[in-house]
Amino acid sequence: MPTTARSAEIKTRTTAQIKADASKIYAHWGISLSDAINIFLTKSIEVGGLPFDMRPSVPSFDGLE
Repeated sequence: MPTTARSAEIKTRTTAQIKADASKIYAHWGISLSDAINIFLTKSIEVGGLPFDMRPSVPSFDGLE
């Protein structure tokens, strides 16, 4: 990640459970939640979009004939 000073602030809302669960996952890797979010944003810029595929959990065949 770039070593420039971080001065921009992003505020978002989530559930306490999601925050706790995600924090625990990243803490296992020695990464803060803030660092994880910055990694996500940096990777999004690199790939020009979401850094993962988005698809439904269960395939939907609606509209197919």
